Amino acid sequence: MVEYHWKFRDETHAKKIAVTGFNYVIIDEQDKQNVRTSIVEKMYQQTNQVIIKQYTRCITTMARFDYPEKWPTLLTNDIPNALNSKNERGIYTGLLALFGLVKKYEYEMDSDREPLN
Repeated sequence: MVEYHWKFRDETHAKKIAVTGFNYVIIDEQDKQNVRTSIVEKMYQQTNQVIIKQYTRCITTMARFDYPEKWPTLLTNDIPNALNSKNERGIYTGLLALFGLVKKYEYEMDSDREPLN
């Protein structure tokens, strides 16, 4: 759901960029905000490594479209809280979330990495 449908802002936007013949879903902005607010915490609570990997991929996709404008707390609150948890699982979660964010800037020019810096 996140991988394909997160990018659509509204129906007009979706019709412009959706793959022809493929159905799209417009995710409500409040629902997106709920996911942004809770995904790092949910990743921390998860024990299944396959699902943790999916959360990391979701963070990368969400960050690509939402960071920093719609998700400023990712690097100022969510990731630091996990890293400062003083337990192995929290630090692991924080590092994975940071990895997901950094993937957004993997192939960007230095000047385009300013929000991460």
